[in-house]
Amino acid sequence: MRQIKSLGKDILFYGLGNFLYSLTQLICMPLIIQEMSMDEVANWNILLPVGILLSAMMTFGMDSAIPRFVVDKQETEKKTVFSTGFYFVMALAITLSLSLGSLATQTAGLFNISTTYLASYWILIGWLPGVIFSQYFQKWVQYTFQRNKFLGVIALQSAIYLTIILYLKFSSQVNLYNVMLASLASTWIPGFLGFYFSYNMITFKFDRSLLIKLIIYGGPFMILAFGFNLIFSFDKFILSRNVT
Repeated sequence: MRQIKSLGKDILFYGLGNFLYSLTQLICMPLIIQEMSMDEVANWNILLPVGILLSAMMTFGMDSAIPRFVVDKQETEKKTVFSTGFYFVMALAITLSLSLGSLATQTAGLFNISTTYLASYWILIGWLPGVIFSQYFQKWVQYTFQRNKFLGVIALQSAIYLTIILYLKFSSQVNLYNVMLASLASTWIPGFLGFYFSYNMITFKFDRSLLIKLIIYGGPFMILAFGFNLIFSFDKFILSRNVT
């Protein structure tokens, strides 16, 4: 009975924690849309799902694979698993960002993002490795049941985003570029807090054979996450194309 109660508390705690940042974004959305032009909203409506889809690919299911492969492992082995997965996803994210940045105008056109908002697209490129960096440590403190640290990261992320959006609102500076900067700040800064909580798990050991196992296990989860987000984002691309 105690185990059931404990499980219930964990589900409630982490469920509410994961919902907090989404709720903050939902609260801020009307404040943002009221101040933006239709063209800005249309491009924002493309940038958001593009970022989500690309981050789903870059995560490569490691948020599911890492917990699976650290179960019943010694501390040294856990650090190897953690570090191998971390180096892999960060290398993917940085490589993708550099690739997108080297062909920024062309890739922005591919996603139907107006060249007028190319600066906002550059922020998205900088946001990508940040969201991978932040989520990796956030998921680690979540899956290792470090409740206070998990809540601290989520609360900081939500507070930064809300504070910046409110500042922009009251100073009449809400535009696509500044809103993207708010997303950038609310991703990278909490990421470093998560890094502070988890840096002791990072070693300089990289296990290639382990990486293959992680990829095989995490690959299907990546495909599911990408497909799920694509289904709920496809209509946004279509509608925004008609606006832009």
